[in-house]
Amino acid sequence: MIRWLRGGGSGGGDGSGGVGGSGGGGSGPGSGSASTSAGASSLSSSGTGVSAGPVAHTEELRVVTGRSGMEFVIAELFAAGVSLGVLWLGTKWIRDMLADGMDGGERKKTRKILEAYQERLEESGVPPMQLQGLSRFEMTVLTEVVFPEEISVGFEDIGGLDDVKEALKEVVIYPFSRPDIFMRGSLLSPPKGVLLYGPPGTGKTMLAKAVAKECNARFLTLSPSTLLSKWVGDSENLVRAVFSFAERVQPCIIFIDEVEALFQDRGEASHGVERGMKAEFLQLWDGLLTSESNSIVILGATNRPWDIDSAIQRRMPRAFLVGLPEEQQRLSILTKVLKGTPLDRGMDLAAVAQATAGYSGSDLKELCRTAALQPVREAMNHSPATHPGRVPLRPLRTEDLMSALNHSVRTSDQSRLYRESLMSHVPVEDVAAVNAAGGSESINSLMAAMYLLSQQDSARRTTTQA
Repeated sequence: MIRWLRGGGSGGGDGSGGVGGSGGGGSGPGSGSASTSAGASSLSSSGTGVSAGPVAHTEELRVVTGRSGMEFVIAELFAAGVSLGVLWLGTKWIRDMLADGMDGGERKKTRKILEAYQERLEESGVPPMQLQGLSRFEMTVLTEVVFPEEISVGFEDIGGLDDVKEALKEVVIYPFSRPDIFMRGSLLSPPKGVLLYGPPGTGKTMLAKAVAKECNARFLTLSPSTLLSKWVGDSENLVRAVFSFAERVQPCIIFIDEVEALFQDRGEASHGVERGMKAEFLQLWDGLLTSESNSIVILGATNRPWDIDSAIQRRMPRAFLVGLPEEQQRLSILTKVLKGTPLDRGMDLAAVAQATAGYSGSDLKELCRTAALQPVREAMNHSPATHPGRVPLRPLRTEDLMSALNHSVRTSDQSRLYRESLMSHVPVEDVAAVNAAGGSESINSLMAAMYLLSQQDSARRTTTQA
């Protein structure tokens, strides 16, 4: 087309090869010139011939050129789309390979573990149809399930906390066992979130497991390592997998220990991944609230309830304080812990319970564990090393528990006593000299004391070596 506009003949022999429009179908430059001369006389004699030839073909050139440009842009966009698609598929394949450890043996081992979990779920009463089509993220959540028959603690094994146990029966266990009663009205609909809060070691996690065992529900534990992922979008997918999998295996209790670690109060310092994960979790949690037929409850435990996001607290309308046991509750805990242990006839557990004010359930268990070692020490000291099993252990006495009480420390006192012991070995003026400015005075003083003690130890070692 460009040659034709410049005057070159088209070689077609149709009489329209020149600009003048009257040439005889020349195929070379000479014929083009002749056509131009002939066209000049026709241009002077006819006004309409001025623009008939060149302008019409120029418009045709513009149309053809425009179409070629559009096709070029479309082709480039298509190629870019294909490249991005291939890149995405390659990245997904590499990520899946990294997730599987890039080891065929490890993938087979993981597959066997998942198949074993699926068999356990089917044996526990989950229909096989409910376990078909599990996603990769649901497979990850599957490994966090604890079956009710694997839980070794029930309400009868927990000493004290009678009020809390009775309240949990009404809020969680009865709705799971008799849904026909609790679906008759909105006022009877059970809450989808329950919070257990209190000091460390008071039995919050044990209570949660006991609830799952009492209502024969699957116990799904969540932690930051379960939901937070380094891959973009995986945290939201894992959250969705938690709720979808819980619906598959319901009745199910989703347990979040240390809720504040996963759902801390949102602020400027919170990470984008955490904010997205929280938003997804809250949205799906609202779906549980609007569905009365689901046998799913989210149970949380914390010893720092003031650090929990307010949106999470609002979705846990029932909160129960699991506090330190009183004297009668401590006696009940000691009786439960020492069940099956040979006791001396003169054992006075009431005196031990009276002497352990401020002890948590965990502290009392450790106290009994420490006391139980005393008969073992005596047997090891009096029996030959070659026949350690021939000397029977004597029964546990009250003196053993009282002696262990002198060497045990309550959980609530450990950090305070450690700080006081550090500060007692360092002069106050030395701490003030080393204390860093601009921070918490108590923390800086503690760090200064630790620094000075380490310097003293280094000086003693240097003197000894010299």
